[in-house]
Amino acid sequence: MYRLLILLLSCLTLFAPSYSQIAEPGVPVSVRLPDLKSTSKIPKITLDMPETGSFNQQEGSPVRYGIYSDTLINLKSTGKIDIIPGAGKIWRLLISSPEARSIQVVFSTFQIPVNARLFLYDTDMKRIAGAFTSRNNQTDSVFTIADFEGNHVILEYFEPENAEFIGKLIIGSLGQAFSEPLFPEAGPGFININCPIGKDAQLAKHSVCKMSFRSGSYQVTCSGALINNTENDGKPYFLTANHCISTQAEATSLVTYFNFEVAGCNGELGTTPTLTGATLLVTGQPSDFTLLLLNSTPPANYQPFYGGWDANNEPVDHVTGIHVPFNETKKISIEYDSIYSNPISVTWDDDSRSPIGSHWIIGFDDGGTSQGSSGSPLFNSLNQIIGQLHGGDDEMAYYGKLSYSYTYKASNYHTMRHYLDPDSTGVTSMPGYFPSNNVPDAFFTTRFENVCHNAPIAFNDYSVFGPYEREWTIFPATYVFGEGTSGSSENPVIEFMQDTTYTISLNLLVENVILSTETLNIKSGENINLSVSSGTSAELCDCDFESIELTADGGDNFEWSILPGDENKITLSNATANKITVSRVPVYEADSSYTFGLRVIGFQAACYDTVNITYNLIRQVNDDIENAIELDYGISDYYSNICATIQEGEPIPPFVSCTTQNSWCNEYGTGKDIVENSVWFRFIASITGIVSISSTGMDNQIALYEANSYQSILNGDYTILGANDDRSDADYRPLIVNEAVHPGDTYWIQVDGSGGGLEDDFYINITEKAATSTDNNEARRMNVYPQPANDRVFISHPDWLNTLRVEIAVFNSAGIVVTRSAIETWNGTISVNTSDWAPGVYIAAVRTKDNRYVAQIIKR
Repeated sequence: MYRLLILLLSCLTLFAPSYSQIAEPGVPVSVRLPDLKSTSKIPKITLDMPETGSFNQQEGSPVRYGIYSDTLINLKSTGKIDIIPGAGKIWRLLISSPEARSIQVVFSTFQIPVNARLFLYDTDMKRIAGAFTSRNNQTDSVFTIADFEGNHVILEYFEPENAEFIGKLIIGSLGQAFSEPLFPEAGPGFININCPIGKDAQLAKHSVCKMSFRSGSYQVTCSGALINNTENDGKPYFLTANHCISTQAEATSLVTYFNFEVAGCNGELGTTPTLTGATLLVTGQPSDFTLLLLNSTPPANYQPFYGGWDANNEPVDHVTGIHVPFNETKKISIEYDSIYSNPISVTWDDDSRSPIGSHWIIGFDDGGTSQGSSGSPLFNSLNQIIGQLHGGDDEMAYYGKLSYSYTYKASNYHTMRHYLDPDSTGVTSMPGYFPSNNVPDAFFTTRFENVCHNAPIAFNDYSVFGPYEREWTIFPATYVFGEGTSGSSENPVIEFMQDTTYTISLNLLVENVILSTETLNIKSGENINLSVSSGTSAELCDCDFESIELTADGGDNFEWSILPGDENKITLSNATANKITVSRVPVYEADSSYTFGLRVIGFQAACYDTVNITYNLIRQVNDDIENAIELDYGISDYYSNICATIQEGEPIPPFVSCTTQNSWCNEYGTGKDIVENSVWFRFIASITGIVSISSTGMDNQIALYEANSYQSILNGDYTILGANDDRSDADYRPLIVNEAVHPGDTYWIQVDGSGGGLEDDFYINITEKAATSTDNNEARRMNVYPQPANDRVFISHPDWLNTLRVEIAVFNSAGIVVTRSAIETWNGTISVNTSDWAPGVYIAAVRTKDNRYVAQIIKR
């Protein structure tokens, strides 16, 4: 049975090449002192890493990537002290964890005077963090430093002479990131935020941060975003998920990572500045939200953007999710169609429930979410936040609505509206905000990676945080600007005259100082790289296909044609510069899956490229019951219910329980979507007269029908002999046990994905029971007496004490039914007349509402 899974969590690739919290520039004091350059005499504390197999990831909680060890280490009394005459003192301590990927230092007491400085670095001085100064003193004295990559770290604290007070640095805990992640990278194909598709999200992306924090004894991660308020004052409100942070202790330990993204579409991760600590303002479980106030305001060089918001509860189209999935950097996901509200309540894996209308449901067209994405914002086309990610599955993402969270009143908390609209203006939407002194961020795109030499190519600037001046630089210098543009234009047009790879850079300058640069490589020559997309996969369901729009790129103009042999399947229309509509020929009907193809030729100046595209239209042969596939006994071939549909008149099995022998699951408690993507099989009953039917390969459900014909089933004239969704609460494979069938008759099997529409591949296994079988592996044995029987036999089972009636079928050794009837029970026992039976061995199959039973009867 399909279960809705919480996607949990976060922002993670855990470690950046470099990072900084609010810090002052500089280098450790010891670097400038030859006598102190050696680290061999520094005291060392070695930590043991517990086995990762002992860490149990709990459903409904953030991803754990490390574990904390509580300590009480006084840096001054434990570290090596060196006196620098006329300047002050330094203390140094080496902390090592040989099995860790990173080490995190958490000070339970961090109070240092002005001009004191703390640095963290490794023995090779390849990584340096700091200087941390009195600016990092927190009200509660707790200071968490971001993960320091590697298996060791040196702490160096300098305190000047005549300091205003004596500094205190007590390490309260040390975090060790697992040497390997507990979970592999998962989820659909991700798209880096700085790929061309992210051009319209360059402002919104600056609100989204990776988070790490302490939950219990674990280092965990989640995503979140800065969010604006009606005063437009840059107050650092921060939105995330309740299942990520729901306590002040977790908020206190928070580290937020800004700009956690790679350069360009496939570049390297750069500097990721961080902030420490937050105050929990309001949190709520139904829509899974938490509003925090960060302890520090991100400075201009962090390039913060405070996302706008819309609390109007209106479904919109073209929404964007920006998130940092597990073990990855910042990604983008886009849905072009309209989103919709959850029509029924949602039950999560921790048994919590979200009410109707509390979430937006999205199936992204490009990109997706995964473990490590929860708490991330969903933006409308105006860069306004309309929800944060709660969870979902591989197909759908569930975002708690901002409109629901905005006025939700939890015990002991104000509403979110209280903070985001502190003056009670009553507005229900706000644009985003960024400080006027933000450092610019360069970003530009072009349609092409391969260009034809001497072809004019347009470049488009999508940089944010102005004003600034532009400077386009190109190498080598064998190029010219066209159409009246120049090296300072917003959107220049450039012709490349040499067959080589060009490097194009956009520099953003303020007062002639370059503050940001973006670089792309373009290959110029005689070849172009044509591509065609449709916003859908190359496999389509025949039942849904009417038309699709194709978009070509890589050229300036295109020629479209249908591949030979497919002219009777599709037509082409509405051709524009680079788009065309492919429509199904209305009279074309297929009995099974089929393909169609197109040829596209793209031109750019004197260059051209050709692409053939093929689409596979899936149609299940046995989608309708009249086309049921006949199966033999044993394990079947591999079958699928992908793209299957509901046939008019198709029966729906009972749906009162998941694990009984005559019911499918009522997955959502509504009686809807019990049958959604069903396919049909049939078999001829063997001489033994008793069958068991099971399925493996996917989470599905099966039902067995007895009828005179398939048409009788569609007309409602049938008997359901068995139906099962789950063998048990822990085993989701369906199994119908020991069902009595009449030898030589045809029976039908209905198969569908569990959970109302799950689609995948599966096997069917039909097993016959021998007439002399006493197998008790799949059925409950009954007590039969006397044995051998004379004129009457009594059959009993403790399960029947509260059962009024059972159904029994008895078969002889040839598999012929000798009796089939419903019999009333008395004290858990039934009586069967055997007076007219011939001597021999018989098999009795008994069915109650919930179970199947089998026993052997010997007649004298």
